[in-house]
Amino acid sequence: MIDPEAVTTLYYSICAQAKSVKVDVHPSFGIEMLHYSSRQSLQVLDSQEVIVVLTDIATRALVKQPAELNGLTFQAEALEMCPKVFRMCDGAAYSILVANGMHESAQRVKSAAKTAIESFAGECSV
Repeated sequence: MIDPEAVTTLYYSICAQAKSVKVDVHPSFGIEMLHYSSRQSLQVLDSQEVIVVLTDIATRALVKQPAELNGLTFQAEALEMCPKVFRMCDGAAYSILVANGMHESAQRVKSAAKTAIESFAGECSV
């Protein structure tokens, strides 16, 4: 599990980068970073792997230079990166890890996401 302080430090780093290109950052962007980092499928990663994922999503959102980065911006970027095989935005983490050559970590995320989906499906069946 990632230390929330590591996510907060990353958030402030993103804020500084955004300020340099005149993009406002709403606190909800940081909240979504924390929320995403606490997903069940990311709990199988170490802190550095989670930071790689969060940094990539945030950087991709920032490169588009919207007027503001906010929680919805973060969610939209994560969903946009999600391969169709995934039913949830965990696929963004999988794609980022694969792109960074972290294939074993990506497989752990994929397996954890599948387990989470199966768990919910079982709870909702009649």
